[in-house]
Amino acid sequence: MPRKALRMQIEVDIQAVTCPGVWLCPNGKVSLQIYMLDSCTQTTALPPVFPLLYHEQFVFYKTFHTAHTLVDLQRFIDKDFLYAELLQWHKGDIGNVIASFQTSLHEVLYPSSMEGTLSGVDVDLLMEPSKIFPVKRHLNETKLVRY
Repeated sequence: MPRKALRMQIEVDIQAVTCPGVWLCPNGKVSLQIYMLDSCTQTTALPPVFPLLYHEQFVFYKTFHTAHTLVDLQRFIDKDFLYAELLQWHKGDIGNVIASFQTSLHEVLYPSSMEGTLSGVDVDLLMEPSKIFPVKRHLNETKLVRY
């Protein structure tokens, strides 16, 4: 007997990470790591100069074997999270998290709180700086542009 399952595909287009007026430590490149749908990916490591222009696209897949209807799939989306962290890499494989972002997958796919935006189109995400993030007067947010 054939079993029914639903497969979800999400395409993420990372354009840039900006933080005007802030300079990063010049010792080590910077990359963005994204966790979603039980998988993880990372952008290319770039020199530590804002704006970080990534212009990279990623595709995330997940098959939901226990979801048989779209309502079941919606329940999974409500419980799943998107987590992103901005890492500055030092000697070897040692990376320090300098900023992060976490929200439910539902909020990213269907940004109801943002007026005038279409779901999944040009969404800006504000990252929380970590304690080691270099903050210049009155600037304490990093902006992940065009998700």
